[in-house]
Amino acid sequence: MPCIFANYFHNKPSLFIHSPYLRTAQTGQPLFNKFPDVPKEEWPIQEYTYLPHKDYYQTTTMQRHPQARKYFRYGDPNYITGEGAESFNQFRERVKESLYKLSRLDSDFTVIFGHGWFMRAILWEKIMAEGLSKKARRHQWNLYKEKLNTSPIPFILYTLFGLRGWKKTMHNFLLFSSAILVQNGTILKFSVNSSKEINLMKQVDNHIPTEIKGSNWVDR
Repeated sequence: MPCIFANYFHNKPSLFIHSPYLRTAQTGQPLFNKFPDVPKEEWPIQEYTYLPHKDYYQTTTMQRHPQARKYFRYGDPNYITGEGAESFNQFRERVKESLYKLSRLDSDFTVIFGHGWFMRAILWEKIMAEGLSKKARRHQWNLYKEKLNTSPIPFILYTLFGLRGWKKTMHNFLLFSSAILVQNGTILKFSVNSSKEINLMKQVDNHIPTEIKGSNWVDR
């Protein structure tokens, strides 16, 4: 996958950004090797870690499911489950700070190696932006339908309930995340306009081998 991913890029980036997680640096390594003189920066764009290290270490998604379900049912965005975990609001702050930094980068072409939930949170913040009208939220959501891989039933549910601020914030994000399909290896292309606004251009997955497309969509 990393080598196929690197083959997608033909133009030289001006900056690489990756999370502190080893696997993002490993994913990016073939591209780092391809463009060895491009500077690299490590940003706190790691995955949303809502469970303590002891409940996460060497476990599968299914093994973590009971704790994860309990956490999201509790629904307190300021609650921290234990050592090594973060609250939902802390996660959101990381996302917002990263978006602000990205919008002000002096870089023509930045390649970022991140994680599924972080990518979804970047998209979600566009829907949840303060002061956004219902009409503007719906317009943005319809743009996502055109540019992203989506899951039909969760998409309809979010259209009916999520855009109205359905339930608590964490539940809203969870429903949004279920509607937006981000497979491992997916590329999301963004642009920054003159007003320093970050906008989604398109989702790219044609570099992913056909035999594994559609697998590993949701990374809880």
